[in-house]
Amino acid sequence: MIMLSFSLAGMVIMPVRKFIFHMVGITPQTPLWITVPVYIALIPPTYYVGLIIFGTLLGQFTFFWGFISKRLQFLTGRKKITN
Repeated sequence: MIMLSFSLAGMVIMPVRKFIFHMVGITPQTPLWITVPVYIALIPPTYYVGLIIFGTLLGQFTFFWGFISKRLQFLTGRKKITN
């Protein structure tokens, strides 16, 4: 179920990326120096939300909450993130 959650979140993020870029106004003509920061700021959090959703639907919420909280601890330098 864990591998299926990763697969589904990965497959769903590509159409979602197109939708998000359309909503923000990113086009193929948009300069790369604008596209890359927007991608970094919006797509990974969206992917993690997808992981939580699919993980919950497949009964693996505890695993994915721990997985994502460890990522947040690493990025923020905080010791403990509670749910």
